[in-house]
Amino acid sequence: MHRKTRLLIADSHQFVADACKQMLEPEFDVVDVASDGRALVKSALARKPDGAVLEVMLPQLNGIEAARQLKQKLPTLRLIFFAANPDVNLAAEAFRVGASAYLLKHAGADEFMTAIRKVMRGESYLSSMIARETIDHILRTSTIDKPCQKITAREAEILQLLAEGSSMKQVAAVLGITSGTVAFHKYKMMERLGIESNAGLLQYAMRTYLSPAHSSWPVTGSDESRFMTLQNDMDDVPASLRGPDETQRLRGPARMRRRLERVYAADIQ
Repeated sequence: MHRKTRLLIADSHQFVADACKQMLEPEFDVVDVASDGRALVKSALARKPDGAVLEVMLPQLNGIEAARQLKQKLPTLRLIFFAANPDVNLAAEAFRVGASAYLLKHAGADEFMTAIRKVMRGESYLSSMIARETIDHILRTSTIDKPCQKITAREAEILQLLAEGSSMKQVAAVLGITSGTVAFHKYKMMERLGIESNAGLLQYAMRTYLSPAHSSWPVTGSDESRFMTLQNDMDDVPASLRGPDETQRLRGPARMRRRLERVYAADIQ
């Protein structure tokens, strides 16, 4: 008997995941549904499906970073990105990390199923709403246009969790490291990027798609973009390393990074 193609779905919205599953079955075997990027990676490594239909803006670990991790360990896994954002740079990044398809969420059921079938036959698919020529141009010039300053994969994980409202202790628990190590990475990326405040770090997270802007976030920047405030993380930094006040601490990311490095040098990963 012919084995059905096995697919995994990852979407933070349960009703979207349920709709995708309903469309895919019974033609395909949906082996699991994940609601965040970390659950996606864990499930895919355990079940080894043929393909994964994943949202770009997944919580805890965004779809781009989750895909990057999965392609390193499951190189034959076919990735179908399902996105609300038609930004060509984001679509290009998806293909750069190994996507086989990039679909927009408002695509109809017919286009959705067509894309899945093509990908499972070894073809690629790009939403008709995004110009293929633009994607090809971005991919060809990526080595020239790529920003000279970029955070590491570990820093991206930490920044996304912080941007979603987690405290340093909560981030440490998710990643299996100490809160001091989280603080070190935070100040190291602030130093490298030339960012002096939590607000600046959150704006960077939004610009790099690590955190979407949300209408309920309480702070508005000068460009009218909205962002949340990071949780007060002073309690997660050892007393001996704290400045006299929050302002001084945020004005010296390089100084904080050096102090934390001395304390947590053996633990930093």
